[in-house]
Amino acid sequence: MFTYMKQSHTRIMNTLGRLFAIWVLFLVACSPNQPPTPTAAAAPQSTASIEPLPSPATVSAQNARAKYVFLFIGDGMGYAQIQLADMYKQSTAVSSSRASLSFSQFPTQGRVTTRSANSAVTDSAAAGTALATGRKTDNGVLGKDPTLKRNFESVSAAAERAGMKIGIISSVSINHATPAAFYAHQGSRNSYYSIALQLGTSRFDYFGGGGFNQPRGTTKTQKSAYDVAVEHGYTHISDIATFRALKPSDKKIFATYPNLLNAGEMPWSIDQPQMQPSLADFTAKGIDLLKNREHGFFMMVEGGKIDWSCHDNDAATTIHEVLAFDAAVRRALSFYESHKDDTLIVVTADHETGGLSMGNNTLPMTLQIDVLQYQRCSLATLEGKIQQALQQKASFDTVLGLIAENTGLGDEQKRLPLTDTELALLKQAYTAASSPNPEYGQTDIALPEKKKRRGMNLSTLAIDILNQKAGINWGTLMHSGIDVPVFAIGIGADQFQGPLDNTDIPKQLSRIMGLSQ
Repeated sequence: MFTYMKQSHTRIMNTLGRLFAIWVLFLVACSPNQPPTPTAAAAPQSTASIEPLPSPATVSAQNARAKYVFLFIGDGMGYAQIQLADMYKQSTAVSSSRASLSFSQFPTQGRVTTRSANSAVTDSAAAGTALATGRKTDNGVLGKDPTLKRNFESVSAAAERAGMKIGIISSVSINHATPAAFYAHQGSRNSYYSIALQLGTSRFDYFGGGGFNQPRGTTKTQKSAYDVAVEHGYTHISDIATFRALKPSDKKIFATYPNLLNAGEMPWSIDQPQMQPSLADFTAKGIDLLKNREHGFFMMVEGGKIDWSCHDNDAATTIHEVLAFDAAVRRALSFYESHKDDTLIVVTADHETGGLSMGNNTLPMTLQIDVLQYQRCSLATLEGKIQQALQQKASFDTVLGLIAENTGLGDEQKRLPLTDTELALLKQAYTAASSPNPEYGQTDIALPEKKKRRGMNLSTLAIDILNQKAGINWGTLMHSGIDVPVFAIGIGADQFQGPLDNTDIPKQLSRIMGLSQ
């Protein structure tokens, strides 16, 4: 009897176990696999090899969801760059336009640490990955872990998967480190062609501003990455009239500046013709294209050339890049004014570049920021003009006049007289540049060899002298490990008051958009 009862009990338990297993499988099959809001209207996207965004460590009691989210990244823009642009605007603008930079007045402000997984001083790839995915990686790596074995999901990809529309905008090439971190996964940020190909498979709705660096690969023999994007359904637009005529009904747009520079970037703001589209114009167009979509949008806008001008230690050009960046933020603010209940704007930086400070030994205990208004072009453009003059065997006085015309140096009425020492340095640089084998090359963003030739370069010397007369000092030609600011306004803005790590920003954005709980 005991044996019979034991067997019956066993059969009953096995039957109950099978019924429980079936019940669990039913629940799993019926449970939604999309975030609770927005709805899962978007086509499914495989994430088998992608690690989803981590959840934020802390959350507020606020339950409202942001439908429209802007993330502005000033590449290389630290506290000093913001203050410099603000002071310049205050000292040079007419009385009716003396307002500070728009985002410096945002009600919520915080402080962000930027180190990468393997360095206290990050590069843009690791910092971009942190801002896009909420995870640390090594310098030079995009959207992957340091071992290169795992891909990280970006907040933009998660938003797209949940049905939101996505816009990625930059003043530098769209396959450069920061914008690429929001759609690509590569072991090296320098794999420009491979990154460009991943744009086509991103399924994002709008790319604007810069184009591709190395669109046909390093050998220039590969199929054009622009053509590949078109094959994936994108419409590539590079003329102003078609760009301005774009309508909300137009889908999958890749709009580039009409006359891109060598690395696929937009011109410097200080050099840019007024009739050409600006970073603000690309931002405004993105808003127009995406704003009427049911589930809202996520838009990342990068002021990428702030970093480049800081690598050049070019203060006046940096100011104009920050002001152009602020103009783009103002377009988002205009949208926010009529959508306050469901819009969030976050402004931050990936790192600081240049070790910028205000105050130096040349101009102790005072500043003359306003003299930077007399610089009429970027360092790169000035160098091109000087090179052209030297190729035509121009005299030192002619070259000096060219420098004066573009920087104001030598004009006492502008408070920019040249001392005997400064004149001697410029003459020495002219003699070296005019010699049969001058140590003179095209200035680009900072390169190691630039340190060696900087003193012999007429254009960089002229800009250095102007910076000194303005009271500006630079600590490096590279990045620094200084913390950067974050500013926020709108729904969920309270989650961005400091101190924060850069990985916290996409985690909070994800929660505020309803992508994670």
